[in-house]
Amino acid sequence: FLLPPAATLPPAATATADDGLGAAKKALEGAISAQDLNRARDAIKAVAAEPGEKAVKVVAAVIPAARELDIYKDLVEALAAMAGASDPALKEIVRTASKDPEWMVRFLFVEALADVDKPEARQALFGASDDKNQTVAAQAMHVAGTRKIKAAVGPLIDACDRFAKKEKEERLSTEARLALAAITGESFTPPGDWKRWWEANEADFDPLNVAERKARLDGSRGLRRVEDAGAQE
Repeated sequence: FLLPPAATLPPAATATADDGLGAAKKALEGAISAQDLNRARDAIKAVAAEPGEKAVKVVAAVIPAARELDIYKDLVEALAAMAGASDPALKEIVRTASKDPEWMVRFLFVEALADVDKPEARQALFGASDDKNQTVAAQAMHVAGTRKIKAAVGPLIDACDRFAKKEKEERLSTEARLALAAITGESFTPPGDWKRWWEANEADFDPLNVAERKARLDGSRGLRRVEDAGAQE
């Protein structure tokens, strides 16, 4: 009994994908060892072109050795691209962001999550504010602020409230408030004030309007400074 020809296709296709990732992995490791920036960037693109759990693990494995090479942004972008292209890749990124034993790996993966607009990624990003390493926890809140993620406002207010009750968490409490200010354009200190403001504004709030309003305000302030300087001459 002979299997139909189509039955032999999946193993061949899988082998080809594995071969491609294996070559990209070898190229990336070689470029990092040689501290060759251009080769490393090309290799990262090649890894990202084979999105999946194994590709994500390749990225995680090279991060500690790549600290002296300027490829941080390239790795973040590659992870975000893979998360958007592959559910297994997204699942592995989420797992690595919380479970990897190396804090610097979690740090980079957390930033990648901020660029993935999917429920699993958002949940993992907000959860990272409780990472056992304060630098990683602060990073999670910081990138939520710089990306102006509206969905982060509620979790950040909760984090603000949680950290305000712990003296050793003052750094994280400050980071939560800074992230909230970056997203909302507002500045409060007590968590209760943030909660009341959010309850009144959540429905109609748009972070893009905050940026536009701030730009107009900064422009008017600049014009007033020019006018004031002219009046003093």
